[in-house]
Amino acid sequence: MWMLALGGVFLATAQACVLCHLPDRDLAGRLAKLCSRVEARWKDCRASWSFPAFALDETSMNNVIEKTHRVLRVMEIKGSLSSLPLYRHWLQNTKLPAYTREGSHDLWEARVLLLALLVSAFLLGVLSLMVESSYLEEKGTSEGFDGLPASGSKDHEPTTSTSLQGDQPAP
Repeated sequence: MWMLALGGVFLATAQACVLCHLPDRDLAGRLAKLCSRVEARWKDCRASWSFPAFALDETSMNNVIEKTHRVLRVMEIKGSLSSLPLYRHWLQNTKLPAYTREGSHDLWEARVLLLALLVSAFLLGVLSLMVESSYLEEKGTSEGFDGLPASGSKDHEPTTSTSLQGDQPAP
């Protein structure tokens, strides 16, 4: 259960880097080449690709990376660099927040499940404590503290103390 909680904390604080993953795609290098070609029109091209922190699972991150790869590939082939700022704006303001909301929703469901498990474990513990307490109480009333039947019991008759040393009277 602690692994689930630790995973939730990690997911909530994870930063996803679109340009850092899948080095075989070389998104950072390809984007740098494209930005060098549009610097006259878009001076902050390279700086604008550093996104704020957002939490994504691996599948969502791979989807964003693959989409970015395809968009950059089309721009490289067609030479239509004017859509690069539009794609960055769409990615930063639409797609990444949507994926983050989905991840937060999944995280919320995990928290609810974890809370339900903790509450049920607590209730089972309280129930077990009550049953054990009543069992010990019943056992305590039918037996004395030394484990012998209580003195008020009908089964118990007081015994007299006898000496094991022969004919000496008991004190």
